Amino acid sequence: MTEAFGDLPPVEDITSGDAQAEVQRLAKLDTAAYETVRKDAAVKMGWRASVLDAEVQKARPRETDEDFDDDTHGIESLEPWPESVDGASLAEEIRDRLRAHVVFGNTVDADAAAIWIIGTYLMDTWRLWPRLMVTSPTKACGKSTLLEVLDAMVLRGFIASNASPAAVFRAIEAWRPTLLLDEADTWMAQN
Repeated sequence: MTEAFGDLPPVEDITSGDAQAEVQRLAKLDTAAYETVRKDAAVKMGWRASVLDAEVQKARPRETDEDFDDDTHGIESLEPWPESVDGASLAEEIRDRLRAHVVFGNTVDADAAAIWIIGTYLMDTWRLWPRLMVTSPTKACGKSTLLEVLDAMVLRGFIASNASPAAVFRAIEAWRPTLLLDEADTWMAQN
């Protein structure tokens, strides 16, 4: 496995320059590749893995405000569809997708959720838009599953659970997401 570590000399002969070069090389690896070689690299360098982790983290490029845009950090920006779309058939397709993943107590609930999803793409045209409150008679009925499906379909979906008011306001300001608050009844009363 020597090729995974470049041309490092034996541990007793490693200079500070050799170590820095190896840290820079490791910092360029993606997370999975680095995790695969980190322990062996630490042994080869004569370092503890935790020290190597810290040095590699420092060597990785930091995010700047210019890097922080809509298509990073899990918030997806979508391009408009190039051709006109039939709204009724789109709503039916969304409803069918919802029903494929979630069992609704009432048949019109899937219709309401489909219309609400479409409305998230038109937020700049509405002065007011209703919140979609998801409830169930018992625990573990699929509310979180519905939120995950909604997250995949709404405009800039962002699921949050147990978020502080400051974090919610920062997320809204930065990304203008469709906030999907999981278990909000348990943590929002405190905030």
